[in-house]
Amino acid sequence: MLKLLYMKWFWGALILGLILAFAFKKDLNNFNNNNMDSDKNNAGEVFGYKTFDCSEIGGFSFKFPDFKGWEFKYVEKIDVNLCIIYFNWPDDIEYEVPPAIEVKKVDLENISQTKKQNPQNISYEYIQDSSIYVDGHKFAEGDWDWLVFYGKDFNVRIARNMFGEPPFDADLFYSKIIETFDFK
Repeated sequence: MLKLLYMKWFWGALILGLILAFAFKKDLNNFNNNNMDSDKNNAGEVFGYKTFDCSEIGGFSFKFPDFKGWEFKYVEKIDVNLCIIYFNWPDDIEYEVPPAIEVKKVDLENISQTKKQNPQNISYEYIQDSSIYVDGHKFAEGDWDWLVFYGKDFNVRIARNMFGEPPFDADLFYSKIIETFDFK
């Protein structure tokens, strides 16, 4: 009798476990598909292009893509040399710091070894800034922290981003800035 009771309990627990495992797997797949893949797919869609406008630190301009789900929100002047571009983001993603890109006038010596120039003949380069990392940080090939444009009177430094790897096409974002950047 006791053996029969244990057998019923065993099969009942096994069936319940399989049902729960299947339901959990289905919910997990729906979560991944809805929250990850759809954001990446939607984020690749460009609505149009915005022109950077922070007249307080004028003297240059550029355009950047406006991505679905990550639309341009506003530009905020922080000080006489710094403005930040803020973006909207999907409700199902949480950030401690709002998604933003820093744009700053800086005094940097033009030490560009790359001699890259955009279509307007503006020299630019990607800079790895080891001072913002812990000692011993190793850069992967192609890593960079700042995109710097060199002008006659001042330079402009644009941060790679301030919120980790964006789910939109970062290469398209920065290549559009490079393609359209100009000093006035």
